[in-house]
Amino acid sequence: MIALFLMALTQTPTQALTLLYVGDSHTTGTHSTPTQPSTSPGLRLEELILASNQFSLVATYGRCGDTTAQWMSGDPTTCGAHTHVGSLNQEVFSAPTPLLASLIKENNPDVIYVQLGTNMIRAFPDPSPNTQTDSAAATIQGVTWIENSANAFLKILTSANTSTHTTKCVWIGPPDGRAYANIREPIFRTRLSLVNKTLHRVVEPTCTYIDTSTFVQYPATGGNGIHYSQLDPKVGASLAGTWAQTVFNNLPTNATASAASH
Repeated sequence: MIALFLMALTQTPTQALTLLYVGDSHTTGTHSTPTQPSTSPGLRLEELILASNQFSLVATYGRCGDTTAQWMSGDPTTCGAHTHVGSLNQEVFSAPTPLLASLIKENNPDVIYVQLGTNMIRAFPDPSPNTQTDSAAATIQGVTWIENSANAFLKILTSANTSTHTTKCVWIGPPDGRAYANIREPIFRTRLSLVNKTLHRVVEPTCTYIDTSTFVQYPATGGNGIHYSQLDPKVGASLAGTWAQTVFNNLPTNATASAASH
């Protein structure tokens, strides 16, 4: 796979298409090397996309901690930012989140991949200590925030569509995780399910939605419950690779991806 990735940097794409790929911390970190596959699932997916030779340009932006909100406000991240556009391949700790509208204007993408959802688990109010379930009010608050933010994001995503150019999009939902901080396991499982169900309902048919929460299982011990990079490197790389390959296998072809016509 790494050899294919390196070859893709010098191959001529079969189609003159541009891909804009935005994501959260799962699309930050370091790329694979000949001796160490990356533990970043989003970057492993990017490597597969580049190796597939489908696009003349892949513009990838990953921002740690982001939901849809930061791509509309421009709020900075302070825990990791990945930018890979052509020869620019940069990973820094702090950086602004580029505005989605500006990225669309700059890149004029034919296809957009949106890898967001993990941080939407925080859209729900913090549970009280030892709480095993969210209240009905907390659930409504979280779901409503996701609906409103995703709809506003989609409105920007489709705003540049014209009669001659319609951007197609695929929304890649959050992978599996585990309870972390004060979010206990029953609450985490419920919230992860609600995030996926809510995004699926809101996003389609504007975008194709891929629920990735069953593609790999986050280990019961080790790591921080979110990132594969916090696990043993071999374990993290294996999980990241499996997730990325399964997502890649589920991506619609350019001809059949849902047209952004929200």
